[in-house]
Amino acid sequence: GFEPDVDSSFETAQVFDAELALDTPVEISDGFESINPEGDRDFYQLTVQKGEVYSLWTDAAHFAGEVILDTVLMVYNQDQELIATNDDMPYRWWETDSAVWFEATYDGHVYIEIRDWTDWPEGHTTSDPVELGGGSDYTYQLWGARRSTTELEPNDLAAAPDAPLA
Repeated sequence: GFEPDVDSSFETAQVFDAELALDTPVEISDGFESINPEGDRDFYQLTVQKGEVYSLWTDAAHFAGEVILDTVLMVYNQDQELIATNDDMPYRWWETDSAVWFEATYDGHVYIEIRDWTDWPEGHTTSDPVELGGGSDYTYQLWGARRSTTELEPNDLAAAPDAPLA
């Protein structure tokens, strides 16, 4: 039978205590997670370092090959204040999967929340009630990475933007 989530709040967030690799995807969720039952929300806690850039993304529609779960990914600071949110990746790269990039402004942790779009009133264009989505087939994985902020193109001098490389 169904067992209630233990990661349904800030206080019970799954703690990811490994360091995210530089420019290499690391799975933050423990295998496939699900938004189950309807209206469920999953929370994770991730340690961050000031000045580091992080990317986080879900893999639901991309993996399934169809849209069942339309994820919304929300990132909160350690005071539980929203600092980033995304419904669908830019250009819907992976259909309705979500992704955010952010730079940590402190050493500590952030919280990550995953929910279904039906449970995100900010995304609705109508005031009509929306039936909440969820169930055992509303599965996803949460991934993340630290991102390099090093300039890869050394030829960026304003004085000679088209000069040949030395």
